[in-house]
Amino acid sequence: MVIAAKDTALMEIVLTIIAVAIPLWLNVWATRMILQDALSERPQKIAQLLLVWLLPLLGAIVALAVHRKEEKAPGVYPAEKDLNNDLPASSGPLRSMREVLDDD
Repeated sequence: MVIAAKDTALMEIVLTIIAVAIPLWLNVWATRMILQDALSERPQKIAQLLLVWLLPLLGAIVALAVHRKEEKAPGVYPAEKDLNNDLPASSGPLRSMREVLDDD
């Protein structure tokens, strides 16, 4: 019976450590992501940090779920637009401004 009491006490300690460690780890992870977010302004970061630390488990999960990642640049410049054509493409008798001016 003494051994069972020691096992129960040990199990309670382990469960308590797990119950504290998981939300704490999630909060630290969410806090780091919020602070490193270059797309958020300071007031938004403060609000998110308050959410994370005032509602420990739920706040961290919400902050991690809605976190935005920066889009990677494609590494190429977009193709140049045709600057001579001021009118949109159409099936009708529309012509570019250059054609109109050349006809005059």
